[in-house]
Amino acid sequence: MDRKYWLLGLGVFALLAAVLVGLLVVVLPLSEQAENGGGVVLLSPTPAAPASLPPEPVDTAAENEVLTVPAEDGADAMAVAEGYQALLPDTSGLSYVSLSAEEMAALQSWMGQQGYAATDAEGALPMTQSAAARAYAAAPEGSFTCYQLCYDGGLIQNRFRAEAWGLDVTQVRVYWQEGAVSLGYQERYALSSLTAENGVLEFVRIIPGNPASGSTHDGYIDPVVRLALEN
Repeated sequence: MDRKYWLLGLGVFALLAAVLVGLLVVVLPLSEQAENGGGVVLLSPTPAAPASLPPEPVDTAAENEVLTVPAEDGADAMAVAEGYQALLPDTSGLSYVSLSAEEMAALQSWMGQQGYAATDAEGALPMTQSAAARAYAAAPEGSFTCYQLCYDGGLIQNRFRAEAWGLDVTQVRVYWQEGAVSLGYQERYALSSLTAENGVLEFVRIIPGNPASGSTHDGYIDPVVRLALEN
């Protein structure tokens, strides 16, 4: 009996060994294939790579961005003022006596005859070439320039440009000093709007660092400019 049971146990052991060898024959190759990236192996799914993100939008003239003033804008403003020097009663002093209403009207008339869009800095006179100003505000393309004539004999040149990202305006102030035209401020701002409605050309500048208080004592600059147009 002992010999019989011993032979039976040996047979069971041999069977278990055969099963174990068979598992090793099947499992090991699959494991190697999985490591080498081959074979059909059931693994937890790998999440797909995210689709490429859309490109960032092109930078626009941001609220805090300082725009560069084109060099030709200052030269153009000075040339216009030099063109009407003969209409001014005197440009020899360090400061200039205010033009009379009649002198300003004559100066604005000359600007209109030269094809310039011009009004006075106080908004008392409607702009010459108003039709051109309205047309540009309705469909901005390229550039458009208009002038505010100052009562000291100088001017403010407003040059609008339609850029790929939107509209901007370059403002150049020139004045007379000892018989020569001098450059004052030169500033360029992005615009949030440009309209020509109800007899007014209006543009709103985005002024970097402009205080929110609305007080000129805090350096506040009114971003809105309104210029009268002909009816």
